[in-house]
Amino acid sequence: MAAQFISGPVILGRESLSDALDLTNADDGGLRRITMPAQWTGAAWLTFQFSLDGGNYHEVVWPDGNPIIMTVVPNSTAFLRSDIWRVGFFKFRSGSVTNPVIQAATRTFQCAIY
Repeated sequence: MAAQFISGPVILGRESLSDALDLTNADDGGLRRITMPAQWTGAAWLTFQFSLDGGNYHEVVWPDGNPIIMTVVPNSTAFLRSDIWRVGFFKFRSGSVTNPVIQAATRTFQCAIY
């Protein structure tokens, strides 16, 4: 299947958590690329929430309980290899659940699903 390009998810200005990225229509590949916004407030990581139904979200962690963390390099693209991105709904967070970083303005990610 050819890549589908999605504008979003979006973290609104004065917020740290995005709206949902819906991967329920993705093929077997799921989410494979995240292009970071050109502007970014602070040295904030990305952490994630996941939902099967789009309503009940949970923190995304490794089997040892540590959060999955992505370092943000503004205006860059991260290529993903893990099966965790295959299906469901994801929210992106600036910072962590215990230390969210409020974004000064709206930040829009660009994603590619397969």
